[in-house]
Amino acid sequence: MDLRLYHDSHNRIFRSPVGARPPARSLRLALEITGVPAEDLADCTVTLRLWHSQKGELLQPMELHDTLATVDLTMPSEPCLLWYYFIVKIGDSTVYYGNNPQYLGGSGAMSNTEPPAYQITVFTRNAKTPDWFKHSVMYQIFPDRFYRPADAPLPSKRGAVFHMSWDDEPYYFKDPDTKDIVAYDFFGGTLCGIEEKLDYLKDLGISVLYLNPIFESESNHRYDTGDYHKIDPILGTNDDFRHLIKAAEMKGLRIILDGVFSHTGSNSRYFNKNGQYDTVGAYQSKESPYYDWYSFHDYPDDYECWWNFETLPNVKETTPSYMDFIIGGPSTGTTTSAAKSAGETGDVTTATVHNAQGETGSASYTGNDSVLHHWLSEGIAGWRLDVIDELPQQFSRAFYKELKRTNPDAVVIGEVWEDASNKVAYDVSREYLSMPEIDGAMNYPLRSIIFDYLLHHDDANITTARIESLRENYPIQHFYAMMNLISSHDSQRALTVLGEYPYHDDMTASEQSKAHLSPDQYKLGKQRLLLATLFQMTLPGVPSIYYGDEIGMEGFKDPYNRRPYKWNTGDTNLREAVRQLIKLRNNHPALQTGEYIPLSCETDVLAYARAIRGGADVFGKAVDKDETFIIAFNRHETQSRTLSIDVSGIAEDTWINIIGVPQIGRVVNGQMKLTLPPLNGDVMAQCEEPKAKPVTSSTKASTIAKAASAPLSNAKASAPSAKAPLTARTAGVLLHPTSLPSKYGIGDFGKPAYDFVDFLAKGGQKIWQILPLGPVGYGYSPYQSISALAGNPMLIDLDELIAKNWLTTEEVDKAYVAYKINDKTPFAKAKVATEQVPLAVKKKTVDFDTVNTFKHALLQVAFKRFKADLSIKADYEAFCKKEAYWLDDYALFLALKEAYNNTSWTTWPDDIKQRDLSTLKALTDKYKDSIAFTKFEQFLFQCQWLRLKKYANDRQIKILGDMPIFVAPDSVDVWAHQALFNLKADGTPNMVAGVPPDYFSETGQLWGNPQYDWTAMKADNYRWWQQRFTKLYELVDIVRIDHFRGFESYWEVPSTETTAINGTWRQGPGKPFFDAIEKALGPMPIVAEDLGIITDAVNELRNDCGFPGMKVLHFAMINHPDGRVGFVAPENSVVYTGTHDNNTTVGWLNHDISLEERQNIANLLRADVKDPCEMTAKLIALAYSTRARTVIIPMQDLLGLDESGRMNTPGTVGKNWGWRLEPHALSDKLSKRLKELCLQYNRA
Repeated sequence: MDLRLYHDSHNRIFRSPVGARPPARSLRLALEITGVPAEDLADCTVTLRLWHSQKGELLQPMELHDTLATVDLTMPSEPCLLWYYFIVKIGDSTVYYGNNPQYLGGSGAMSNTEPPAYQITVFTRNAKTPDWFKHSVMYQIFPDRFYRPADAPLPSKRGAVFHMSWDDEPYYFKDPDTKDIVAYDFFGGTLCGIEEKLDYLKDLGISVLYLNPIFESESNHRYDTGDYHKIDPILGTNDDFRHLIKAAEMKGLRIILDGVFSHTGSNSRYFNKNGQYDTVGAYQSKESPYYDWYSFHDYPDDYECWWNFETLPNVKETTPSYMDFIIGGPSTGTTTSAAKSAGETGDVTTATVHNAQGETGSASYTGNDSVLHHWLSEGIAGWRLDVIDELPQQFSRAFYKELKRTNPDAVVIGEVWEDASNKVAYDVSREYLSMPEIDGAMNYPLRSIIFDYLLHHDDANITTARIESLRENYPIQHFYAMMNLISSHDSQRALTVLGEYPYHDDMTASEQSKAHLSPDQYKLGKQRLLLATLFQMTLPGVPSIYYGDEIGMEGFKDPYNRRPYKWNTGDTNLREAVRQLIKLRNNHPALQTGEYIPLSCETDVLAYARAIRGGADVFGKAVDKDETFIIAFNRHETQSRTLSIDVSGIAEDTWINIIGVPQIGRVVNGQMKLTLPPLNGDVMAQCEEPKAKPVTSSTKASTIAKAASAPLSNAKASAPSAKAPLTARTAGVLLHPTSLPSKYGIGDFGKPAYDFVDFLAKGGQKIWQILPLGPVGYGYSPYQSISALAGNPMLIDLDELIAKNWLTTEEVDKAYVAYKINDKTPFAKAKVATEQVPLAVKKKTVDFDTVNTFKHALLQVAFKRFKADLSIKADYEAFCKKEAYWLDDYALFLALKEAYNNTSWTTWPDDIKQRDLSTLKALTDKYKDSIAFTKFEQFLFQCQWLRLKKYANDRQIKILGDMPIFVAPDSVDVWAHQALFNLKADGTPNMVAGVPPDYFSETGQLWGNPQYDWTAMKADNYRWWQQRFTKLYELVDIVRIDHFRGFESYWEVPSTETTAINGTWRQGPGKPFFDAIEKALGPMPIVAEDLGIITDAVNELRNDCGFPGMKVLHFAMINHPDGRVGFVAPENSVVYTGTHDNNTTVGWLNHDISLEERQNIANLLRADVKDPCEMTAKLIALAYSTRARTVIIPMQDLLGLDESGRMNTPGTVGKNWGWRLEPHALSDKLSKRLKELCLQYNRA
């Protein structure tokens, strides 16, 4: 037994939905089992082992269907972490399947022992992070080193060393024996300096500033807070800060402060070890109001301090008075005493606290002037919480809760160096993203991912998997609010790392100070830095630029990563490149809150897409327009890399690189091929295609009619008179006239047809698509007509004949009764004259046999009166003369079919079969009455239809008609033009049409239509086709060519075969055919039906001809092996939800796709998976939103009908083509909705 197990937590097929989940929501997990004989699978049991972070183990049996074991889970009612793996028992053997050893999620591994588990983050329902933050670009400033105004005096500070030169190297002054810092150096950067540079930051594209600590402290880094309510005097005053806040706000910038709450400075108002403050500090007296904040082992000198730094005494954060002081408000659960702010210092004004002689009192702050509230009231946009791992959950969650209660739009960023969803700190599982605690974290994991890729530590596959791991573990609101940094005050500068300056742990301060990249190292580092910045600007999350990275500043760790900003010597070219990347992100919502879609990965190259689809971002927020970008990277230093990216469902048409060197990427069969130079990143954006030339003609209809009436031997036609309607964004509806409501059992050209046109016009629709208008053939199919040029007489409106006095209402009433069949006739109780609705109207399908018999009989009666109506005689005779080139043969053919009991023409006498002219003349005379009746029917058909078409055209609605490529073997077309078909001597087909075996059919499809003799057709310049196109363009404005691929190549099967297996591909007439037709007729508006398995050659032919193809959501809503779902369409295309050959969309969702596929589509649409009507409505909106110039929706989908509304099921006969529209279905509400869609998506 070759047992193979597989699960991929990043793939919706195996985990749906992918990623974190809110409480009480469903989740399906699946495990694939292969390599097991069927008899052994019967003894196979599969168990899901689930571990709840708070409640322990749960074993859940899984159901095995074929090779897939599944289980449906409901998430716990409270936020938590879940961990899972699979246990498979076959006989006496037990095998496990779990996460990979790197805990990255995605594809796992089999094991004989308990494996690593997969993670499911269950997060707080309705968790939300600030929208403004997700659209921001951050800039981190180390205030002392950013900018010192020219006129700024150097303030005095005890124990401080001030650099007179801004270009000095930073330095720590340490005791030579103890190595303790004895003095801090300062460069004199100020808040006013930051304010002076706001224009610079605004121009760079920054929207939020993160300032390292700015409160009064002893050190230059200020992580040793001395007074939480006071700006450090070296930086400025509290008034300076207020001025900075207002100035930044005027320029559209927000400011986030650094909150250091796990410890204070030993030299602070609260500890006051050196006695510099006029307060009684905890160090000075156990009676100090701050004493309870700290932990002393041996008072006063032995106390807990942060990482053994005596200058940083730890606080007990959950001490009520401390929580009250920092947080305030009801979230702390403490009782505040009356106190107030003491002006500039912000001190509590109780005298006992201020008593310098050591008298003690109560340290209390009102909630309104807690540290949190004080600075929020000054206008900050949020906090970064320093070393949040060391803050107890009680504190950090209370901080978050009070912040959001005060200002829901304020942001909290946690300093977390690892995966923030599952961090275990000091043996405590923090689960920052499950319960409300932070909005985002400093994304050091992403920094590591980017650097490991660029430095060749990981290949592109591992890189993508690591990004996917974060996406899987992080709730989406948090994933898009991560602080995506590549440098910070606590890390080496990005340029130094990426330039690969050799670093070792024993480097002395002097060595680090003197370390600078060589020119070659700098060049390499700069190229990589730009790639890293491109990652920042195009991945989900909030990019953060560490001051100076944009100008190429170097440096190892503190203090050399905190050098003064090089305003005079920085790399301005690099700065401009970074500015352009920031601008790219700021200008495109897709790069901010669009979908992230991983694409191709190879060793050195990787690609992903960012997309806004369906008019909304990943949070459902409306966006003005859809947009998609393909971002691709090549990290190799010396070699170009060519990659083929699978972008099916994401991209179509032509794309161009919008950064750096222009590159064109064309999508062919869902693949985009790119060649990336060394150390290069491309951002591919959709090109706007040149608009097709409008097809116009000044040729009058009479000229076309003249061409149509010409004999086959000298037929010449001209271009259609209507302007091509497929050059602008339009919308339409697919509804065949037979499906219209009518009191005669079948839709026709009567009043309901005009009502439908009015409905279309009211709804902003510009196209009415119909099926072939010819007489129906085998199985009532309009695609198996006995004539390529005739019309279907069942569509003739009888009400007009009554109005012309060619019929009476009494005759119609009698016909209802006379033609009932086995008491099932739908007309039995109808009274047309009294406007009663016959039962046929209530039926949802057409009874073709009954309708045909009924209408044929009444048309015979009408014909008798018509012959006596002299007022119409001239028009009739003109019609017969004009249409004689096809009508004479067609009328005689019908008469002969009736005479020979409807047998095939190939069984008729040879002289008729071979069309002996004298015989045909005699037969024409013999059957002249029958022939005249047929011409009468066609006359009525054309007059009524052209009147209806004009009514539509006058309302700016074009008719999109249908031309089947092949004709029926028992048709007048084959009988009258035998030399143009591949026939045997007896007239039967020699070769027939079909399609070869494929995924849908093991034996292919054998259609039986005779193949054309393309050589013979070419010899007479395709004149039969010229006449066919000309006639059709009289009836419609646009032609859809069914089975367009047959013009490039066609599957030819000997007529003796019973299946399509033994066929051969033959070359079709190709582009020369369309060139010849266009030369004769002029440019033609054509839609190419290019569905199914289409080759590059077919695509090339369609593109060379400039024809739009068809994109059907049912087919093109790609479900990739990785579970990816999407839909795109070229601009030059026509988009449908479905066609006449598809199930309705509701039926498709309910029956034709898997539950997983349906869920994936629902996720894409942000729709309720249990509501197929809602999903259908959103699929229609998706179709409207595409770049395709034309979108056409079947009427059944607009009505949200299930499979009972299906028009045709290919491969079946007897129950197709009969669906009918309910009389009152065309509501004002529906037309209003269509008009709204047209306006929303610029199709009006």
